[in-house]
Amino acid sequence: MALNRPYESMFDDSSRLVVGGFADVKLWRPLSLEVDGLYRRTGSEAALGGVKLGNQQNIWDFPVLIKAGLTPRGSAIRPFLSGGYVLRAYNNKMEGMSGSGGVMTFSETKVYHGGAAGGGVEFKVGRFAIVPEYRYSRFERFRSGDRNVHDFLVGFRF
Repeated sequence: MALNRPYESMFDDSSRLVVGGFADVKLWRPLSLEVDGLYRRTGSEAALGGVKLGNQQNIWDFPVLIKAGLTPRGSAIRPFLSGGYVLRAYNNKMEGMSGSGGVMTFSETKVYHGGAAGGGVEFKVGRFAIVPEYRYSRFERFRSGDRNVHDFLVGFRF
């Protein structure tokens, strides 16, 4: 009887951490324009019959969002809604190594377009602010399973 085990061993090498920076420009009254640069890495490794397979994705998201504050600008607690466009740069690198030392490498880079919507609250303490935010992004024709992205982000403004 054969067992249906595609890999002898497999583990997820993904990081749940998203890092980056943002710039926020005040527009008219409750509106502002936010531009972000966010990086995340995902990947996996597997072994099958003496062959080691590795897969790593480096993903850069560049959202351009309009934010609408729901209370006056000077408030210590300021909820907001946001929405806009997201450009995603996606680099996929795959490596395979056999037990005899042979190596195979494949790399591809693609750009995807999408939209984002979300909301959060800005907590001000003097000149410092903590900005927790939920953001939903959806990309056109992205790899299966990764087309819809749900992020909980925490920003720090100085």
